[in-house]
Amino acid sequence: MDAPARLAVWLDDGQEPLARAIVAAAGVEIAAAGSPAGPDVAARLGAPQPLPDLRSTLADAGAGLDVQGVLVLSPQSIGVGELGALAAATSRRVLVASLEPVPSRLDDLTSASWLGKVQTQRPIDACRPLARFRRSPAMRNALDMLEAFGPIRAAWLRCEGTPAHGSLGARLIDGLDLLHDLLGPAETVHAAATAIDPDRPADDLAAITGEIVATLTHAGATRQQGVVACVQATSRASGWRREAVLLGEAGVVRLNEGSFVWTDPAGKVRDEWRATGRGTPNAAIVPNAPGESESPRAKHARGESSLFEAADPASNDAAPSPRAAPPDATDAIAESLRRLLDPHAAAEPPSNAEHVLAAAHAAILSARTRNTESPATIRRLFARD
Repeated sequence: MDAPARLAVWLDDGQEPLARAIVAAAGVEIAAAGSPAGPDVAARLGAPQPLPDLRSTLADAGAGLDVQGVLVLSPQSIGVGELGALAAATSRRVLVASLEPVPSRLDDLTSASWLGKVQTQRPIDACRPLARFRRSPAMRNALDMLEAFGPIRAAWLRCEGTPAHGSLGARLIDGLDLLHDLLGPAETVHAAATAIDPDRPADDLAAITGEIVATLTHAGATRQQGVVACVQATSRASGWRREAVLLGEAGVVRLNEGSFVWTDPAGKVRDEWRATGRGTPNAAIVPNAPGESESPRAKHARGESSLFEAADPASNDAAPSPRAAPPDATDAIAESLRRLLDPHAAAEPPSNAEHVLAAAHAAILSARTRNTESPATIRRLFARD
């Protein structure tokens, strides 16, 4: 039996319970830990080695620091100052993975080349994103269904997390990443946000908290057709939740962490999938047990009840069984981490980082200016040499 992978973990205060849960669920070991607040977090996590800072952690990973991966949970993540250390870590085949967008600052994208290829990959692709919705078990099971569903006319996404799960920028990027995968690059974005602190850096996605609603337009299949999409994101929810509604000529697809349902315009279910247990995806439908009444959430997935009924804490879905419980943040991050560490896992799809980061920065700019912004304009600012 292989020994568990050894990780260095870089985290903020308040993320210790999440870190413990992730490593337990992923079956890995914390060999070293550190925080922007200081190295004392290592002792609290039971890690034998404290980390002084993220740059030296990356520079030593796989050399003086005996780890197979660096797990970055803190919003104070990898920027232009860590570019050389990031390249050193990945050249030694050390996995570097982050909850936050990398790089998160627009200044970093415009002042240094994250897009030019170094050796075999671009620096922007060297740090692997954790727990992206588009790479979730539900989305992997939905690929054939979405191909059969055909063109999407409109899409709505919700990405919620607590402060421990990362910044508002991380939640926004998660939704935009899925939209890009489904619809291609956004042409325009208009956004409104709450609680974006004017005293924090305006160009740092990892520094923002609160809520944002971004409406985007995408090119349709023909010049006459257009696609509209909306991302609703928050970093101040009580838990982790991601869901999408996709509309097209073929009907409606409702998709979340643990299930999807495709209903045609006549109301007939054409395809569906539900995870068989918490964090254990399976491509089979799980029927209700004998005598078990159907939950409002299941009815809502088919469009037979309102969202408010499905979320009603007084409903019989308020305390779902482990068989039916959708994955939470721990499940999503641990599943993603296991796949990234697995040398036999299927290759990750091509990165959308350049387009997704441009759309996210355009959304934040729009929320500040109250004007419609163009991701293409932001993308032209990126340094490429």
